Amino acid sequence: MTSSRTLGYFLVSLLAAACSSSTGDPASTGNEASAVRDEAPASNEPAASDGEQLLNRVNFRDLQLSFYWMGPGSIESQQGQIGIEELFGSVDYVGALRKEYGSLTALELFKAFAPADMQPHPALIVQQEPEARAYGRVDDDLEARDIDAHALSIEKAIPANCESTVASDASPLHNVLFSTQNIGLDGTYFFLCSTQIKSGVAATPNQTTNTPDVGCAFVPGHDLLTVGICNDTASVDSAEFWTAANDARGNRFVRQRTSVAPGQVGRFDALPLAPPFQNLGRSLAVISRNSVAHLVNAHRQVARAAE
Repeated sequence: MTSSRTLGYFLVSLLAAACSSSTGDPASTGNEASAVRDEAPASNEPAASDGEQLLNRVNFRDLQLSFYWMGPGSIESQQGQIGIEELFGSVDYVGALRKEYGSLTALELFKAFAPADMQPHPALIVQQEPEARAYGRVDDDLEARDIDAHALSIEKAIPANCESTVASDASPLHNVLFSTQNIGLDGTYFFLCSTQIKSGVAATPNQTTNTPDVGCAFVPGHDLLTVGICNDTASVDSAEFWTAANDARGNRFVRQRTSVAPGQVGRFDALPLAPPFQNLGRSLAVISRNSVAHLVNAHRQVARAAE
């Protein structure tokens, strides 16, 4: 059997090759072989900001699942973390998998939802063992589990509780910080930190200048950070969804996520960091606003840190 160290060297070589052959489109990195795989963001979506690169994008029924490299180091350096963005409607497929199988790595989630002919970005493969260790797994449990989301049997119903929808069970992790707030004012950006009970009015998000500085506290890298919004079915327009993050070295960047339509949920996870980076501080915030054109929009922000 190939040793973990030898496999690690092989995967790092794959990673470097994939990055060096990139044309600069983050959606095409390591994924040129399939037109279905990782389509580039739509023209109305901004390009990834500093500190974040799209690795894979998977569509499964009404779920859109996007995997990002968040730094602080380059993908080749392996010194960073994976971020996962989800947009879904009537079924929380990822939450259902976590309730059944516990904490899952980025590679395991990819394999569960991706079509058979779609290959994971090498970064997901390299990060499999560190992420598994961050969740407390050891020995044979470090290998990626074979999970098929097609086998899930779930009734289609939007839960009334946004908190339980966004902060789905990630056993054996437990929430150490948790906060939620209702947004009913149109045209104003509000933020909520996953790293402390803090909320407020934010300046207009701007990827170029990396504003706003929402001042979220840092927490150790071994925590799973989650933010998200639930848009009411009674809303008449989408809610904007942004995240603001400080990575493990203090670099701050802002990213506009996919807008959340009425009756949909948007969620973003910053996965835990494994040794030796588990004690490096980082933060994550959700920034969102209702449509400026209507007076009947309402949604909820949810944020948590779990360890």
